[in-house]
Amino acid sequence: MGRRRFSFERCWSTTTLVAALTLTGCTAAASPAPSPSSTPSAVASPTSTPSAPSGERGILIAAGDVASCSTSADEETGVLAGQLRDAAVSDHLEVAVALLGDGAYPNGEATSWANCYDPAWGAFKEITHPAVGNHEYLTDNAAPYFSYFGSAAGSPEKSWYSYTIGTWRIIVLNSECAVVGCGTNSAQYRWLTASLASARAAGEPIAAMWHRPRFSTGEHGDASEMQAIWSALATAGVAIVLNGHEHNYERWEPLTAAGSPAVTGITEFIVGTGGADLRAQRRSDARSAVYRMVHGVIRLELARDSYSWEMIAVDGSVVDHGSVAITP
Repeated sequence: MGRRRFSFERCWSTTTLVAALTLTGCTAAASPAPSPSSTPSAVASPTSTPSAPSGERGILIAAGDVASCSTSADEETGVLAGQLRDAAVSDHLEVAVALLGDGAYPNGEATSWANCYDPAWGAFKEITHPAVGNHEYLTDNAAPYFSYFGSAAGSPEKSWYSYTIGTWRIIVLNSECAVVGCGTNSAQYRWLTASLASARAAGEPIAAMWHRPRFSTGEHGDASEMQAIWSALATAGVAIVLNGHEHNYERWEPLTAAGSPAVTGITEFIVGTGGADLRAQRRSDARSAVYRMVHGVIRLELARDSYSWEMIAVDGSVVDHGSVAITP
């Protein structure tokens, strides 16, 4: 089945100021961007970002739970991601796109990748680094997913891999633990510990990405099967984890291996906002800092000694932002 076409208007555009993105809205005057837990403003005001040598900073644009031929939200997030990519290229910054699983609904069929995902997000396929989701495995053990992305997705036997953006090492994992194993005796875990040791030895800041979040107040809740992996990441000093699966945006306070708040812990971002129908929060948790039901993408700016984020909705509003200093 082909994509159902929708018409929709956007009345905002992107420009760049140094390396910062400015979203210019239609009706609202520019106002200061919100604090991470405050109510989003209609537009983001320009912010000054110190320049850095080429290769020292990189831009990572991410979302999961993206495409269906029965919606237009995936097309809107695709346009937004493309504009953010173009802004980064204009500023001579390295840029990559992270797909956080469940790229093609309903079941990851080859026709869904070709007719639904590709028209919406295929324009930046060459810079996309995917993580496999549960919906991919609903068709032929995720064969259409691996066929669509080729070697960029790893292999069906080893669907975990890593890449670099700026000075950062990004580790991509498979959270379908019933398929590949996620425990300390699994091949994935053994590869992970070796990759973490290599990144630490090289002095690289580290982020990780996979589909099912370890902690969530959304419909599916915590993926406790990812605990061994979470613990290994926390012990290695990983700064960021990116997930999808839940059809919402949620940012957690930095958490330790045991899930306790700590300023030196991992910040988990759930960004299942790429186009799938949104879902309400199911429970409260004091460790959850922000929960939003929006379609959009997260823009991470990764530097050697810090990172910053903006969660940008398709209407141009910045619903969450912040920055963190780190020690690689």
